[in-house]
Amino acid sequence: MMSIGIEARRDTADRRSGAHHRGDRIALMLACGMLAVGCWMTLAAVTTASAQSAPAAGGHAESPTAAAAGAAGSDAGKARSKRDTARAGRKMTRGNLVGHGGPVKSVRVDPATSRALTGSFDYAMMAWDVSGEIPRQIARFADHDGAVNAVAFVPGSPRALAATDDGRIAVWDLERGVLLHRFTGHDGKAVALAVSADGRLAASAGWDRTARLWNLADLAVGKVLEGHKGPVNAVAFSADAKTLYTAGADGMLRAFDVESGALLRPLHNHGWGINVMERLPGGERLLIGALNGAVKVVDGVTGEVVVELPSIDRPVLSLAAVEKPGLVAAGGGDGSIRVWRASDWSLIEELPNLYGPVWALAFAPGATRMYHGGLEDYVSLWQFAPRQPFEPVDAEFPRRFQITGAAEMHIAGVLQFRQPRRDG
Repeated sequence: MMSIGIEARRDTADRRSGAHHRGDRIALMLACGMLAVGCWMTLAAVTTASAQSAPAAGGHAESPTAAAAGAAGSDAGKARSKRDTARAGRKMTRGNLVGHGGPVKSVRVDPATSRALTGSFDYAMMAWDVSGEIPRQIARFADHDGAVNAVAFVPGSPRALAATDDGRIAVWDLERGVLLHRFTGHDGKAVALAVSADGRLAASAGWDRTARLWNLADLAVGKVLEGHKGPVNAVAFSADAKTLYTAGADGMLRAFDVESGALLRPLHNHGWGINVMERLPGGERLLIGALNGAVKVVDGVTGEVVVELPSIDRPVLSLAAVEKPGLVAAGGGDGSIRVWRASDWSLIEELPNLYGPVWALAFAPGATRMYHGGLEDYVSLWQFAPRQPFEPVDAEFPRRFQITGAAEMHIAGVLQFRQPRRDG
């Protein structure tokens, strides 16, 4: 299956637009230019050091500059060795999903099949078998022209969806490793996905201020849902798939009729932008997370606030819910994860100080562990029930893709990247 997926990616890559290839060539030229300059500077430095360290007649002398360079190189080699050892160890740590080349933006789990999907800023979606203690990579789908912001399983089929920065929705066959279709329509990032329980419909949220419906049965374009005054950040189907709930940066939670695409009613005005939303299993209650750190449960019929949980210190960036044993979780820009019991909304566990935003969150099969992703290029698995007595943070700090600097210069929820190191 992997060979099929690789060949499929090669074929689709060959069909990419000329503009994309031109952009690649420009980037390659810049990289080569920088490499040439770097090589020239290195050659000059080596030549100078060699001249300075040439032995005098009848004796031997070593340049202090060369000695210092050698010591620095040795230190750098030791540091690189430690990083390589640490990264290799993470592959076996608590079932972590290691394989992406950039920060992870999305993770979804299908408990029925013990499979997981992950989406990353490296333009790839990956599928995993998480039935054992050591996860197994099933396939990597890299034929996207933008960061993968959201992923979703299609119930009752081997299909999966990926929503990307270029506004398109890719439909993949997980078994054959091939691209089945690519929906287009958003004029901006596509940042969230929802799939109806029967697998017939999909919905996407876009930063073009629209939500869009897609017919998965015949791969046809559906209705365009308009009305938000800012980017749409989240979508969720009702249990009967007749209503689509949308939430956006304008702070509004809205309900649309799926068949006609008409606005049924504005449900709730939070005031602050709503970043994420999940419909809780077994009813029409909507869990929302907002820019001001608020975590609320809103009735999907009346729009009334059922419960408002204690706020997180920074924006809420991810949510997760599981029907049995009835748990919900939220991840924040402050790096924290909180888990509540849905029956009485008591806080049962908290994981603080992950040194970076929690963009991706999902309960693992069995609902005693949780996958979470952020600035690292892998997904960590956290056991919260029972809680481990000692849990070292299995990541370097600053994070691999994190900008260093004063804390007050960092804005929660805003992407803070640095380029990956060439040695790792």
